[in-house]
Amino acid sequence: MSSDIIHKYAWPNATAVAQTLQHMACNETSSNLSGCNDFEEDSGDYIMPIDAYISIFLILLFGAIGLIGNGTLVFIVILNRDMRTVPNVLIASLALGDFLFLLISVPFTVISNIHNTYVFGEAVCKFTSMLPVMSEGVSVFTLAAMSHDRYTAIVKPMHRRKSGAAMRIYTLAVSIWIMSFMLSIPSLVLSYVESKYTPYKFCFYLPHETKSAKIHETFRCILMFILPLLVISVYYMLIALKLLESSLNMPGEGVADTGQATKQVRARRRLARTVLVLVVLFGLCWLPHFIYRLMFQFNFDEDLFMTTGMYVFQLLSNLLTYLNACINPVALCFLSKTYRKYYLKYLCCRHGGILTTGLLVKGTTYQLSPTNPDCKRAMATDDSFRNSSVETKTCTV
Repeated sequence: MSSDIIHKYAWPNATAVAQTLQHMACNETSSNLSGCNDFEEDSGDYIMPIDAYISIFLILLFGAIGLIGNGTLVFIVILNRDMRTVPNVLIASLALGDFLFLLISVPFTVISNIHNTYVFGEAVCKFTSMLPVMSEGVSVFTLAAMSHDRYTAIVKPMHRRKSGAAMRIYTLAVSIWIMSFMLSIPSLVLSYVESKYTPYKFCFYLPHETKSAKIHETFRCILMFILPLLVISVYYMLIALKLLESSLNMPGEGVADTGQATKQVRARRRLARTVLVLVVLFGLCWLPHFIYRLMFQFNFDEDLFMTTGMYVFQLLSNLLTYLNACINPVALCFLSKTYRKYYLKYLCCRHGGILTTGLLVKGTTYQLSPTNPDCKRAMATDDSFRNSSVETKTCTV
C-alpha cells in the first residue's frame, strides 16, 4: 500500500476507514495479512469484523440513551415553570446541543460503517463535520457559564442582579450557540468528500498535514478545550476557598437565625458539585479526541498509526465523544433528586412524588397533583435560584 494512501486515510472517525485500508492492502499485496479472511475471496464483498459490530452497537446505545435523556431534560425545563432557573436553563441548552448532535450524527455514522464507505453527498459531509464541533462548543462554553454562575452565587452573591435575570440567561444561551456555530464554520468549509479511490468514498473533516488544518486544530484545542477548562478551574478554586471559609466561620447548627443560611450554603455546595461533575466528564471524554487529532496533524508516524493499539485508541476517542453526549442526563439522575423524580414522572409515568425546587435544593416543595390547581406561591430557598425571577409553587393535595 502506498504511503500516500495510508496518510490520507488514517482518519479519526474511522472504523470503516481502517477496515477499508485493510481491504485495500489485501487486494494490492495479495498477501496473507491479518484480517484478509474477513473479505470474501470470490466476490470481494465486505464482511464486518466483530469490532465494527461493537462500535455500531455502542454508538446506537449512546444515541438512544442520549436522545431520550437529553430530550426529556429539555422538556422538563420547558414544561415546568419552577425549573426555569439560571442553572437549569443552561443545562437544558447543553442538553439540546447534545440531542441535535446525536440525532444527526448517529444515523450517518452507523450507515457509513455498515456500508464500509461514505454513501452520502458533500453537503451532508460538511454538515456532519461541522455539527460535532458546534456541539462541543455549546457544551464547554455552557459549562464555563454555569461555573461563572456558581462563582457569583457563592463568592459574590451581593453582586447578582435580581431583575432581568431571565432575559440575560436566554441571551447568554443564544450567544453561546452563535459563537459555537461561528467556530465550527472552518470545519464546514474545509471538509470534503474524497472519491478518487474507487469504489471507496470518504468524508474528510480536515485535510491532512496542511497549514490550514494545523491552524484549525491548534486554535480549536486552545479555544474550545484548554482555555475554558482553565477558566472553570480558576472559578472552582475560588469557590472551594469560599466554601472552606464559610464552613470555618459558620455558627453552630442549633442557632435559629442561621438555619436558613446553612441550608443555602449546603444547596449551593450541592449545585457547584453537580456542575463540577459535568465538567470532569466533559474533560475526560474529549481529552483523547484532542490528543489523537493533534498527533494526527503534527506527529504522524505511519508505522504507529497503523498499529492495533493506535486503532483502538482512535476508536475509543471517537466513542467517548458519543458517550459525553449521553452521559449528562444519567449523571443528573444520580446527583439530583429533583431531576430524578421528574424523569420518573415523564419516562415512567410516576405521579404524586414530591419535587424539590430548582436543582438539588431541599426546601420549598410541591406535590404533583393535576387535580389541585390551587397552589401557594413561595420563593425558592436558595438565592442562586431567586435571581432567575421565577417563583415556585407549593401545592397541597
